[in-house]
Amino acid sequence: AIPHQAETILALSGDDTMEHRAIGAGAAGFILKPITRLADFQAAILPHLPPERRPSGPRAMIDVAVEPDQVAYRDDLHHAAETLRRANTEQEIAYVSQFLSGVAASAGDRALAEAAGSIGSAPAGMIPLPERISSLTAMVTSRISGSPPL
Repeated sequence: AIPHQAETILALSGDDTMEHRAIGAGAAGFILKPITRLADFQAAILPHLPPERRPSGPRAMIDVAVEPDQVAYRDDLHHAAETLRRANTEQEIAYVSQFLSGVAASAGDRALAEAAGSIGSAPAGMIPLPERISSLTAMVTSRISGSPPL
């Protein structure tokens, strides 16, 4: 038996093309990452709460910017570098492309997000796998080595 079943399921992704699939799979709503303001997150979540769980009347919206966690970003970059080091199939490239483009977008690193997205969308066989991996690995490594000490 399930001790507690979710009342509402919301999909969360950095890929805006996933909204239709998420709703089709039964999600009540879709939230596009990155979420940069707490007020935006509240506005996206509150309408999906059951009526008895929604705040009644006016409520304070805390409009605070959400800052990316630099430790988590560095950990994600290390994970991406290791995955790229081992990648030897189109499926692995597709995974690291999606993962890294989302992580980079959340951290505000537009150049890395675009580069990661482009290797995943390159037609198989058009650009050899080692070349796609090499250029992205160089970008990831430069971000890791250029980050300040924690």
